[in-house]
Amino acid sequence: MARRKRTSGKKTEGEAGTPTRPGLPLPSPEASTNLVIADIVLRAAGGLLRDRLEKGLITRHHDNDPKAHRLVDKRGVAASAMLWGASHLARRSPIGLAVVAGGLAAKVFYDRGKRLEAQRKAKRRPGGEN
Repeated sequence: MARRKRTSGKKTEGEAGTPTRPGLPLPSPEASTNLVIADIVLRAAGGLLRDRLEKGLITRHHDNDPKAHRLVDKRGVAASAMLWGASHLARRSPIGLAVVAGGLAAKVFYDRGKRLEAQRKAKRRPGGEN
């Protein structure tokens, strides 16, 4: 691994006496504006990546199910707000993460139980006996 050259740490003077560092030119001389721009770009890129990942997972596992495609394509404002709230809660603290993970685990167990119950009912029907 190559070592970087050590700099003196001195800043050079830019326009209007504002200190600048050599390197990537930023869109604005104001730091807060650059931070807002970076935040918007990162959030938009993350959202696009998340949408593509969701659609890819749905397509791979539920290829011909139109209901599964609607879950991703036609998500409402309420569902988006709930997902945002759950992800925000999970990111903020370990307790929030435990609450969200516990809720998701409970939902998985509920869904599997419903599927097993439906399978048992389907097995009972063809024979006509209980």
